[in-house]
Amino acid sequence: MFDPTLQKGLSIDRLRSFLLAVDAGGIARAAPRQTTRQSQMSRQIRELEEALGVPLMERRGRVLVPTAAGRTLAEVAREAFAGLGRVAERSTDEPLSLAAGDSILVWWLIPRLAELRQTRPRLVPSVLALASEEVAERVLDGRVDLGIIRHGEVPGGLESSVLGKLTHALYIPRALLRGPRTVEAIVARVPLALQQSEPALNAPLFSAARRIDHPLAPALRCGTFPQACRAVETGAYGALLPTLARATLPRSRFIEVPVPSSTVRVALVWHPRLRRVRSGALALLSELTAALRFSSSASIS
Repeated sequence: MFDPTLQKGLSIDRLRSFLLAVDAGGIARAAPRQTTRQSQMSRQIRELEEALGVPLMERRGRVLVPTAAGRTLAEVAREAFAGLGRVAERSTDEPLSLAAGDSILVWWLIPRLAELRQTRPRLVPSVLALASEEVAERVLDGRVDLGIIRHGEVPGGLESSVLGKLTHALYIPRALLRGPRTVEAIVARVPLALQQSEPALNAPLFSAARRIDHPLAPALRCGTFPQACRAVETGAYGALLPTLARATLPRSRFIEVPVPSSTVRVALVWHPRLRRVRSGALALLSELTAALRFSSSASIS
């Protein structure tokens, strides 16, 4: 049960300072070049530790990370702040934060959310582009409501719903490819823009290069799939992209070459707390899963 003597120690300001330090990886990082604020945050976290009787932060190398008790407190505090935010919300808007890889956001999530406005006009999503590992981390600790990640990477503690299988293919400007339309021919003859956000997906290209004893030397390195797609649109590069990119790469100008072993099963993930703190969460999750499920028309199975 809650000990009333903790009420003074667990002030909102102290909890907020603690969360800032957790998210930033330390007090100095949470308030750079603000010595007075750093001193205040250090004191507030120490007072929280004294009130709870356990250490909340520990140093690992150059960063401060939460202890097991600190992680628990951070989760509880985020849930409390989320609830307070909904109570204080003056409008009837429904805020919702979602995180996914940039290609999913650009080519799938945002267009589907636009369609969802027809049935949920007050839904106000916030989208964030992150790597899968960070998506899962932020959903786990409450910084993000929902995420889309590979189904095989869903960590314990999260619930999920499979959306489908995301396929990939090589997209080449027609002017760059004369002759055989094979992965090996493309690797040997076409300047490629390779994305770096999910390097494992480039493995089939490296395998093709080894089969023909030809080094795979990218002509352009891109941070994300949408950047690689933009490179293809210039007409100077080919790239391995999700088949969702078909929406911006018409067949009249670009050739699509299937790539074996480039299918990724993805899922919508959330923390069970979402059902506790958000009224109507089950209905919302059902609608989102239906709206975001990949369809055959988008070359997803």
